[in-house]
Amino acid sequence: MEIIESFIQNNSSLLFLVFSGLLLVFLFWMIAIQELYNISNQINALAFSGFHKFGLVRFNPFKDVGGDQSFSLAILNGKDNGIVISSLFTREGTRVYSKSISAGEAEKYPLTEEEKEAIKKATQKQKKIIKK
Repeated sequence: MEIIESFIQNNSSLLFLVFSGLLLVFLFWMIAIQELYNISNQINALAFSGFHKFGLVRFNPFKDVGGDQSFSLAILNGKDNGIVISSLFTREGTRVYSKSISAGEAEKYPLTEEEKEAIKKATQKQKKIIKK
C-alpha cells in the first residue's frame, strides 16, 4: 500500500496528465457517437421521405375495348404517402386521373378497386429470392 501511495505522491502531475487525457478522449468519443446518432436519424428521415414503393395494375375497364391498356400506378414513400395515377383508355381517348395518398389511404377522392390493388402491391413487402 505504501508503494502505491509513494508512487502517487511522486508522480501526481503525470497521473493528472494521463487522467486528463483519458477524460478528453472519452468526451471526444461521446461527441462523435452523438454526431453519428444525429446523422443516422437524418438518413432515416430521408429514406422515409423518398419514393421507393411502386405498384402497377393494368386492367380493361370497358368490354368494348380490347387489351389491358388502362392502368393504375401507386407511387409511395416509406410512410405510405404519395400519389396514385390512373389512366383510362377508351376509343374516344385517354383520361388521366391522380389522387393523393396519405398513410395508404385516399385523402379526398374515393379509390377504385384497381387503385386499391396498386396501393396494396406497393405496400406489400416483397421477399428477396437469393439464388445459390
